[in-house]
Amino acid sequence: MFNRILVPLDGSLLAECAMPHAVTLAEAEGAQMTLVHVMNGRGNGDMPCRDPLRWYLQRQEMEIYLKELCTRFASTSVQIDSSLLEGSVAPAITNFAAAVGADLLVMSSHGRSGLNAWNVSGIVDELIQTAKISFVLVPARYQYALQAQYRRILVPLDGSPRAECVLPLAIHLAVHCRGELVLAHVVARPRYFSQRPISDVDKAWVNAFIENNLREASHYLQQVAQGLPVPSSSRLSASDSPLNAIHDSVKTDAVDMVMLTAHGHTCSQYQPYGSLVTSLIYHVNVPLLVVQDLPPAVIVPGWAEVETRTALDGELRLRQARHPHSARR
Repeated sequence: MFNRILVPLDGSLLAECAMPHAVTLAEAEGAQMTLVHVMNGRGNGDMPCRDPLRWYLQRQEMEIYLKELCTRFASTSVQIDSSLLEGSVAPAITNFAAAVGADLLVMSSHGRSGLNAWNVSGIVDELIQTAKISFVLVPARYQYALQAQYRRILVPLDGSPRAECVLPLAIHLAVHCRGELVLAHVVARPRYFSQRPISDVDKAWVNAFIENNLREASHYLQQVAQGLPVPSSSRLSASDSPLNAIHDSVKTDAVDMVMLTAHGHTCSQYQPYGSLVTSLIYHVNVPLLVVQDLPPAVIVPGWAEVETRTALDGELRLRQARHPHSARR
């Protein structure tokens, strides 16, 4: 499913937390793995000028660092190489991923800037929103090792064929790690709008609706489980908030990873990720693997992204107008 995996690194131990997960996925998928680091520019019109000697020394240090990382994981069966990029971090990695045909980003939630109260750093958040390819988000506090082990993988399913696209990858990973899949579905309780107490008739209708959906969902999960070549279990519940129910499953089932597609029933080209994925990005505390089910060209940039690009382009033109000689270097 994945052929080229990119691992963004900034030289910090926190960023390196993504390495074992990238190795495990690369081994399971037979994929090539590329370590990437982005260096600041040298005064090319969109970056401030820096001391050339210091810049080249830093570049040499990063080349040595990346080679040492490749050597450290040489005992694995994964083919690992590295690349040094220049420019702004997120755009540079996004453009590089498109140029080399990378189909998976594996990254730690935080890096050199350190841990904070947010679930992801600003750069990682920007990468997730702009790369528009599949990604793995690894909480930076995870223990460092040569490989990661996923004994229990939670796979939320909403009954749509789109959501089931993640199952082949989940099976590969479960086979590789000798793990178990936990199939989860949450029946959403219908919202009943009334300023008066709900009548017995309406209450009976609501309960019948929920019971029918639970029966259908139970049958669906049984059918999916019967076709799996790996051990599995099912988690079925009804909740006013399906998002909260999935978060509760992550905690109560002690899973090692959550794996799902970017969209389900309510797929929209105006959103790179659905509501469940977005909630998990900012709140989940275990590794999260999201398979992007839409081609990047199909996803329409949001208004905030368009406005930001316009503002940055205007700022770049202004800098080039003020420093035309620097822009031509």
